[in-house]
Amino acid sequence: MEAPPVQYVQTRDGFSIAYGVAGEGIPLVRVPSMYGHFSLQWDRGILDREFRALSENFQAVLFDCRGQGSSTRGLSGTT
Repeated sequence: MEAPPVQYVQTRDGFSIAYGVAGEGIPLVRVPSMYGHFSLQWDRGILDREFRALSENFQAVLFDCRGQGSSTRGLSGTT
């Protein structure tokens, strides 16, 4: 299975959150690890099997937290 394309959603305060979606059905959001970058984890084989299995029965969603991965970087300490 190929890595899902990186998509972006913008928060109300103007930051971009990166996410990827695969499969159909009830949405299942995978909470990222403390320091996550879903594209790199996918490329390294960390998420490939897990995400493939989830996407067989659900609409599996991965995301990068604010300030991490492909999401907006350089956040202030007050966010």
